[in-house]
Amino acid sequence: MRDNKVDLAKLFEPNHQLRFLLPIRHPIDCALSNQRTGHAKQLGLAEGAPVTAILDAVLEEFLWVVELKQRHPKRFFYYLENDFQSETVDQLASFLDLPVDEAWKQAVLEAFDSDQHYQHEQNLVRSYRGMVQNKFAPFPQFSAQLLAFVE
Repeated sequence: MRDNKVDLAKLFEPNHQLRFLLPIRHPIDCALSNQRTGHAKQLGLAEGAPVTAILDAVLEEFLWVVELKQRHPKRFFYYLENDFQSETVDQLASFLDLPVDEAWKQAVLEAFDSDQHYQHEQNLVRSYRGMVQNKFAPFPQFSAQLLAFVE
């Protein structure tokens, strides 16, 4: 959509049910995974790109969606794996116009109960903090959520 400069207002007009979801996992884990698997090319990067370049591209994707959500709040939704809680499930159900069934809600919360925590090199963590503070300055709440991944 971004590369082809899609006019979202025109796209949404005849498609009233069109929604976009972005699950956000730990950005450093995401960058390292993209580097390891070679999927960094999906972010427009060459094979063998440094992890900091991949991390920057991952954060750019997040920024793009945050900005789109600001312009089209009923069409874009994101959630962060480190902040997935009961109210997130309620918000997701509302976003998708789904009824909130308590059994479904409990199942979703159990499925998202992740206890994986990886250690990252301090230089990479410092770079990450700087990128987040720079890119997401206009979005302090989202910035804080991203920084919580490394706290």
